[in-house]
Order: sequence, then structure tokens, then C-alpha cells
Amino acid sequence: MYLKKLSKLELVIMKFIWNLDIKTNSYEIIDYMKEEHNLPEKVALKTLSKLSKKRFLYVQETDKCMYYTVAIKERAYLEFISRNVQNLLKNNFIRNLLVSFHEEELTEEKIKSLENWVVNWEEAYI
Repeated sequence: MYLKKLSKLELVIMKFIWNLDIKTNSYEIIDYMKEEHNLPEKVALKTLSKLSKKRFLYVQETDKCMYYTVAIKERAYLEFISRNVQNLLKNNFIRNLLVSFHEEELTEEKIKSLENWVVNWEEAYI
């Protein structure tokens, strides 16, 4: 099974669908994303399309709407992310990153970049 890392928005939608644990229609997802995340319908539909192309969702089209079923379980995705983090740690990525920051002058831009990286990394595991 080939997996790709999900964007923040894709992850939000997948968490909603994983928590439902049943086949769901596009209207339910769109309503949730509008109410909870103030996301326009068009963006939600585009993100659902991306998730189906990445093979995270099975899609069933009817006359009235689209139905989505989980293709990749949450546990499988979390294991994939964990393996990626373990690989980074094995390769001393984080150690090398910190050493490089220590060896050169830290500009405000570099500090902000590091902060964003940590936030994104944390959000992937929440």
C-alpha cells in the first residue's frame, strides 16, 4: 500500500470521516466543514476529490450526491506517519537540523520557519 502525507485540510476531513466510521455523503462533510471550519463548499469538494485520488476514500456517485467510504484506516495512516518520523530520527535529521541552527546565525525568518515546522509536525499527530 502506497501512502502519501495528508495536508492539514485533508487530515481534518479524514478525521471527521474516520470518526463517523460509516459511509457518508458529501452533504454531511460539506455541512461539517462549513460549520466547524468555515470552509466553502467548493474547497471541501476539491479536497474530497484529492483524497479519493490519493486513494484514502472510495467514492460512489449517485444522482443526488457522492458517497464516501474509508479506504485507508486511521491506524494505517498513523503507522505510516510514525515510520516516517522514526526514519527521520534514525537518520539524525533532527540532530543535524539543530546543529545547523546552532552553527549559523538564526534570523527571525529561520526561527519562524522552525516554529511552523514544529507546529505542522505536532498537528499531524493530534
